[in-house]
Amino acid sequence: MKSFFKYFCLYLIVFVPLTIQAKLIDQVIFRPSGNSNNELWMTDIWDTQNAYRIYKHSHIIWDFAVQKDGQYIIFNGGHGLDVFEDNVYLFDRFQPDKEVINLTHRGFEVIWDLDISINGDIIFTNLPAGDNPFPKIGIFLIPHSEIHKGIPNIKLVNRTSASEVVWAPDGEQIAYINREGVFTYDIATRQFKHVSNFAISLSYSPDGRELAYRTHQDILISSLNNPQNRKIITTKDRNVSGNIKWSPDRKYIFYRTAKKNYAAPVNGGAHIEIFIEFDRGVSFDWTNSVNLSVEPKDKLATLWGKLKQ
Repeated sequence: MKSFFKYFCLYLIVFVPLTIQAKLIDQVIFRPSGNSNNELWMTDIWDTQNAYRIYKHSHIIWDFAVQKDGQYIIFNGGHGLDVFEDNVYLFDRFQPDKEVINLTHRGFEVIWDLDISINGDIIFTNLPAGDNPFPKIGIFLIPHSEIHKGIPNIKLVNRTSASEVVWAPDGEQIAYINREGVFTYDIATRQFKHVSNFAISLSYSPDGRELAYRTHQDILISSLNNPQNRKIITTKDRNVSGNIKWSPDRKYIFYRTAKKNYAAPVNGGAHIEIFIEFDRGVSFDWTNSVNLSVEPKDKLATLWGKLKQ
């Protein structure tokens, strides 16, 4: 009897936490399109039946990023009637009733792209509004030690007009796109590395050794140690838009078109359509950095009407 009890306790310690973790690591935060584009929802990427809303902003949410294995979501959204001025906001998903924090206070005009590292450091890019000249154009860093200050110390990383910026999984370097191509930049050493001459969107592999970047119709995967060694994934539609995302288990790269979302197997195979009942492509980000789950279920999505109930 004592032996049975001992092995039963061992089962609870070892397998139950893994089961719970496997259930959680497919969680994503997504922003619906249409009239709900000022909301953030949470769901399982492969089974959206239990999706639920976690936040509603007063104005449209243009873009957002989730701290992997952490509590924070950052997003850029308008503050009022002027669509050419927006801010970077910090939302604590573990304390959803807590007021969001405005980190930029209308100081950077159009926030173009943003990301948050696993350590809680925030990186963002901006552009001027229309033809109005604006001196503070570049890639900017808000260290995690500054995010709870009333007016955080925001540091200029690089004075360049970047269309996209992402953190590496270890939170020590970034990758970004500008007119000259794709670059990586080490925050500590301030060393740049050129990766490619052109890209529209990019994503680090979960181990940080490879970079996936999208051209017009293809997704290219390059080793950061040997950028010329590339694998090509052809998308199902030329009308690809938005960011690409690498799954935490490294098995899939997710992309979206104007109306659909797909999971493309990295090692080849049929592309899997997800969020099937949505009338437009959905923007999402992972909540976790490691994926231990099983293969996707047969039923990948549920009716949007059920999500809204």
